[in-house]
Amino acid sequence: MSDKNNTQEAFLPKSTSPVLLSAIRKYTKKAQNDAKLLMTGQKAKLLPVINFENDSSLSLSFKIGVNRLYVLNNLSEFKLNMENNALASYGKDELYHSPDSFEADSLPTLSFLMKQLPQSVDTYSYYRRSTDKKHLRLNRYTLDSFFESCIDNAVEVIDSERFKAEVIYENPQINLEFSKLREDSFRLTFSPHFKAFMGVNSCYIFIDKKIYVCDSEFTAAAGELLYEISASGSYSFVLQKNDFEEFCSCVLSKVSEFINIPEIPQELDFKALSSLVCKAYIDRLDSFEFFARLEFHYGDKMHTDIVNKSFKSSLDIEKEKVCEACIKEFFTEYDETKNIFLCKDEDKMFDFLSYGALRLSRFAQVFVSQEIAGIKPVRATGMSIGVRLQSNLISLDIDYGSLSPTDVIDAIETYKRKKKFVRLKNGSFLNLESSPVAELYELMQGLDLSPRNLLSGIIEIPSHRAIYLDSVIEKSKLVSYSSNTDFKNFVERIKNVNFSQPQIPQSLENILREYQKTGFMWLKTLYDYGFSGILADDMGLGKTLQVLSLLLSFKDSGNTKPSLVICPSSLVLNWVSEVEKFTPRLKACAVTGNAEERKQILLQSRADIFVTSYELLKRDIEFYCQKSFFFEIIDEAQYIKNHSTQNSKAVKLIKSVHRLALTGTPIENCLAELWSIFDFLMPGYLYSYSRFKTRFEIPIVREGNKQATETLQRLVSAFILRRLKKDVLTELPEKTETVIYSALSEEQERLYVANVTAAKTKISGQLDSSDKLQILALLTRLRQLCCDPSLVYENYTEQSAKLEACLELIEECIASKHKLLLFSQFTSMLEIIQKELVSRGISYYKITGETKADERLGLVNRFNADSTPVFLISLKAGGVGLNLTGADTVIHYDPWWNLSVQNQATDRSYRLGQKKSVQVYKLIAKGTIEEKILKMQQNKAALADSIVKDGDISLAKLSKDEIIELLSL
Repeated sequence: MSDKNNTQEAFLPKSTSPVLLSAIRKYTKKAQNDAKLLMTGQKAKLLPVINFENDSSLSLSFKIGVNRLYVLNNLSEFKLNMENNALASYGKDELYHSPDSFEADSLPTLSFLMKQLPQSVDTYSYYRRSTDKKHLRLNRYTLDSFFESCIDNAVEVIDSERFKAEVIYENPQINLEFSKLREDSFRLTFSPHFKAFMGVNSCYIFIDKKIYVCDSEFTAAAGELLYEISASGSYSFVLQKNDFEEFCSCVLSKVSEFINIPEIPQELDFKALSSLVCKAYIDRLDSFEFFARLEFHYGDKMHTDIVNKSFKSSLDIEKEKVCEACIKEFFTEYDETKNIFLCKDEDKMFDFLSYGALRLSRFAQVFVSQEIAGIKPVRATGMSIGVRLQSNLISLDIDYGSLSPTDVIDAIETYKRKKKFVRLKNGSFLNLESSPVAELYELMQGLDLSPRNLLSGIIEIPSHRAIYLDSVIEKSKLVSYSSNTDFKNFVERIKNVNFSQPQIPQSLENILREYQKTGFMWLKTLYDYGFSGILADDMGLGKTLQVLSLLLSFKDSGNTKPSLVICPSSLVLNWVSEVEKFTPRLKACAVTGNAEERKQILLQSRADIFVTSYELLKRDIEFYCQKSFFFEIIDEAQYIKNHSTQNSKAVKLIKSVHRLALTGTPIENCLAELWSIFDFLMPGYLYSYSRFKTRFEIPIVREGNKQATETLQRLVSAFILRRLKKDVLTELPEKTETVIYSALSEEQERLYVANVTAAKTKISGQLDSSDKLQILALLTRLRQLCCDPSLVYENYTEQSAKLEACLELIEECIASKHKLLLFSQFTSMLEIIQKELVSRGISYYKITGETKADERLGLVNRFNADSTPVFLISLKAGGVGLNLTGADTVIHYDPWWNLSVQNQATDRSYRLGQKKSVQVYKLIAKGTIEEKILKMQQNKAALADSIVKDGDISLAKLSKDEIIELLSL
């Protein structure tokens, strides 16, 4: 053996570890005890003994043993033995201190004792200061616990003698006798003699050799009295005349139910003395204020004292206080000179008349003057509205029932201030809760009527309000509506597009799917009634084809007036291609080229459909304003979401017979976008923007007002047709979305944290400023770091964790014979991925904002036809207008603020014509701004879901807290 091993052995311990030796001893003791118990079958008993102390308190001592019981002389030593599972002797009995060594009946007592003794660390010093080591004093808190542990019906007691006391769980029979001493005093004698002790929950009465455990009612009423008597050591007391009433009111009236009183002297008949009757008189002062006066009657005695109460006059102060409290809830001031309560607040008056008087009647007799009775709250009744459709106008004939028009106007103005009532001119109160006035106000809000319109008799409104009005009629509970046949048929035809069954162009009969035929009929119905609308079908459901079928039907009916389609630049040629493919009898012309060429196309072409982009429309608006079109159709209508932009202003200048909007995302960021589209379709339908903002946007977005949300839904629902793929394309395969998280590499994380810290410093002073561009730049920098730090730092050569994860995913997809689309907002990121694909020998196509429109279609067609596995696409450049059903996998390399843009990109693959299940992967850098964006997308979607089922984040409208949250690590 080496010297090193010899040295190690020299330092090894020569004996077993004390911990292991202790364990051996304990297990040996337990085994011996278990063997003994198994052989003898005998277990120890632990019994309590109640001791009466000289200071009228109780203490416990204990007996312990197996064959014979011994006094437990040292409780502290016993606790230590139990904690250490020690072996100790009691007389001739040797006991292993473990709960297993005790009889089942003794375990509750053992548990009680161990809980009540001081903690082991203090036990020695605790008992050193006390010469008595075998008694445990009982107090109010431990008394209840002790009797809960007494499972026997008997317990040993030591008083002047030692005896077994029976424990009885019932109330004792205590007697109280009165004997007259003189005219002004009585002697009160209690029997039998008893000793009483108070716990927290129960009172414990010792009588003879019985212990009564009293219930909570007995304890609450009589416990304290009996305890005081017991502690005094006497059972006979003198009561002087000047304390008669107070004793009767405060004590005797409470305990009489639980103490047997054979006969009560007439002078002490508390039932007669304390039979309080409260009387409340309610009237009105000349100043129109209410007042209340209280009287307290005891037999033939009465008082009105409020401030200076005493037991001499108020025998039942508790009940008087309850009555006063009920009055003070409504009558908040007190006039000491007149001894009356005053109510000067109309809200309090209304509440008192509505429910306060009834509540007060539970405690007092209420007397209301005729003046007050005459102004009790009333409800509006008999309100009805007649609805007639005539000459494209809807007439409303309102009957106000029990109210006058001026009363209704006052009521509506008051209801607007969220008041529960209105004081009518005759002084009475009109209850506005669950009132027809509330329904009338909501109707006026929806129809944009002012209260003054109500004075004009019959009210006329445009026919496009019919669907909203019909929804109000359906929900109305308190206003009665009657409508003529023309109105009912009008509404039915709009709500049920199959009502009139317009003729579908024969050439499209076998091409259109059923939901597309429904869309065609809906568009035709809107036109027939002079309405405009939003076709808001999910991306990929063929909105273009539905519109073309409508335009073809009008051409077949003899229409020669051209229509105008305005769309993003990338879709102009796509529209022309769709026309040539599905409706070749329509001539479509793309308004492209230089300014002069576009002008000549507009002036000379005899096309049925002109197609231009939003950008070119702004440039050529002068020429377009010289023409008049049949339909003006805006595709991807979210391009006019901001009503103050040139895009929005330009499309609203075009003259046309009819207007349509196509979009899969009518609300991307906020409700103002919906207003802007409706302002294009039917100007004024959603009122002015300032009115819309006050009426809907602020209540819904900031306050979460459900009623405003429901009203807006009713206003727009008839003019928005939205179907989702999952609802109408049952044959469309499944789409699965998966979030793949990747951790930042070490160097990448270091750079990210440093940039977050710097961004916080810069942004902290700008959160309240208007410099959103600076904030956007800082947030974009953080997003780029998540993608690949080389987007920010040219000399960065370390790896990007997300890029590695992405390339692995691409190779896995290709190995499994999948074709994929990869989207990123950053074209420079696409270039990095492109280089990696080249180095790996993976073929690909790519579309960015620089790719020309005609080149895009060629790339799309080749990808759908050949075996190229990867298509790299810039999110903004390729998010719309491309049909890439050749791919069955979509990768979003980085999350964009606008969820709708991402969804549109996904739907390049997941659309009509897709035969395979589509897998969507979202790559997210864990613990970064990307994860925050993902969470915010989910939260923001809720707003749009409540109106038209879509929603996204507006970076420009991020709150201060949201920006700070984005920068949290």
